[in-house]
Amino acid sequence: MASPELEVPPPLAREGERALAVAVGTPVEEIRLREVAGGIKLELAPARSLRLDAEGRWITARIGPWMLRRRVDGGIVFARSDASLTGQTGGDIVARDAPPDSSWHRVVATLAASLRARLRHAAPEAIEEPPGVPAEGRTRRLARADALLARAEALGPPEFLALSREFDRVYAEPVPILPPDRYRDLVVLPATGCPHADCTFCAWYQDATFRAFDGPTLETHLDRLEAFFGEGLRARDGLFLGSASAFSVSDERLLLLLERVEARFGAFPRGAAGFLDPHHAPGRDEAAWRSLRQAGVALVVVGLETAHAPLRERLGKPGDLSELGRNVQALRQAGIAAGITVLTGASRPEEEEAHRRETVAYLASLGLTRRDRVYLSPWDRAPDPAAALREAEAIGRALGQVSPVTRSTYALNRYRFYA
Repeated sequence: MASPELEVPPPLAREGERALAVAVGTPVEEIRLREVAGGIKLELAPARSLRLDAEGRWITARIGPWMLRRRVDGGIVFARSDASLTGQTGGDIVARDAPPDSSWHRVVATLAASLRARLRHAAPEAIEEPPGVPAEGRTRRLARADALLARAEALGPPEFLALSREFDRVYAEPVPILPPDRYRDLVVLPATGCPHADCTFCAWYQDATFRAFDGPTLETHLDRLEAFFGEGLRARDGLFLGSASAFSVSDERLLLLLERVEARFGAFPRGAAGFLDPHHAPGRDEAAWRSLRQAGVALVVVGLETAHAPLRERLGKPGDLSELGRNVQALRQAGIAAGITVLTGASRPEEEEAHRRETVAYLASLGLTRRDRVYLSPWDRAPDPAAALREAEAIGRALGQVSPVTRSTYALNRYRFYA
């Protein structure tokens, strides 16, 4: 099910409507139309823009000071322009969530109608397009934009509420987290639950029984995915194998899944990625990982969290790191990038230094390169969130002195499965 929502406070919804009314009534000279991956984007000064997927469903919108982004399940993240959609803010209003039946959808539909009218009545010289577009190409682009805007104009809260219900049919469990560089992947579930389900810091998979999909269940999932995303699939350039540990599924099932996904949706330019619990997975060697790479796997993410033994025990992580290290080496030898997560904000004050020192030393021992990634994750339930962020930054700096691995810091509570 979708996560709990914060409905749009009426004053903010009214302010958004007022901002749109002011923008619609403002004289403009030029409307910019661009074809983007899997859809179109229109921009109209002052401060109006709308991106649509190939089904006419909006993806992002800007209306005066308001910035909006839609989630796959029809919900919305919204903020003023003095805030960001990641929750950081320079003003007093931070990014917030609104549910799928939010009145913001009506505001965006009105924006689509406004842009459609502008586009239909604009003089040819007032429509900015890439240079060298032939007349027939221009006519086709304008007709496609008009059709998509007409669709967007007709979509309101009831339609996005229905989309949310369909999302719950497509995904047998929520999509609670993705690595920050895979937020726009197509998520396909080869399984549900977690084979370990004992991490004390995890808010999603505790006591969630791991179950790999059989053939008919997978086919039903793929059927529903195809119907749900429709032409919007073209905006997804990567594939993420969902659940807590997709690579706990047997190679036979994973290879079949990858084959069926490519047959239906084509190859993904950024390849496939997923999570691995090395203590609850087939004992793959380099050859086994190489077979998965040849089938499209490009990145495998493993949860280290810490190399400090007392903290690992308290977090519910196995004490032995040999399987993690062996898998990382086999991945790298097979040509697959390794991603490793490190948790911050969970250590006690007296063990912070040991957590940093031992974790950095362990990561350095793995011989990671720039194509590999370390994800530094401040715990979303840390007693001191600011301290968790400082700890992530400190580990990142220390790691940068001893390893060329790519590092990124991201907060779990800012993740959304965006459209």
